[in-house]
Amino acid sequence: MVRINWINQSQFIEETGRTNLVIAAYTTTQACLELYRYLENLGERALYCDTDSIIFSSKPGDCMPDTGDYLGDLTDETPNNTIECFITEGPKNYGYKLKNPEKDGNLTCCKIRGITLNCKNSLELNLETMKDVVEGKTKKITVTDDNKICREVKTTNIITRAEGKTYNIVFDKRVLKNDFTTTPYGM
Repeated sequence: MVRINWINQSQFIEETGRTNLVIAAYTTTQACLELYRYLENLGERALYCDTDSIIFSSKPGDCMPDTGDYLGDLTDETPNNTIECFITEGPKNYGYKLKNPEKDGNLTCCKIRGITLNCKNSLELNLETMKDVVEGKTKKITVTDDNKICREVKTTNIITRAEGKTYNIVFDKRVLKNDFTTTPYGM
């Protein structure tokens, strides 16, 4: 049972009759089920997944999922390239090293939720430092953004201020074993 309370406010966008919450929820659920089908086929080869992506290992002879250019098709995010090293430390928190540099010369890619990886922060937080955190050589890394643009809650003014963020492993969805494999809680 769910109880929902609401208050109409003048700044809310007026409904147009062209939106349908049920269809939106159905579409999202179908996308999630499609992702689960891919994960089931990949089995232990699946290294990481999010709502719209899967990173998996493969070797010659392994069955590869089909890719395409249309809505609903999988896309190879590193075409004509190979990921040599992959590290994840939780949801929306991963990095990888490519075999060949991309067009812009980058050999590594890091994505970390909540932290802007600008030039300064990338010197302190990169694939190597992420690896140090996973291996226990470093517990946490603090990065500072001296010019963070944000909004004051009370006045809604946009301001620039210094903001520090601490990076550490956030892996609380499964049990992490010593050999870096995981199992669901209770197993």
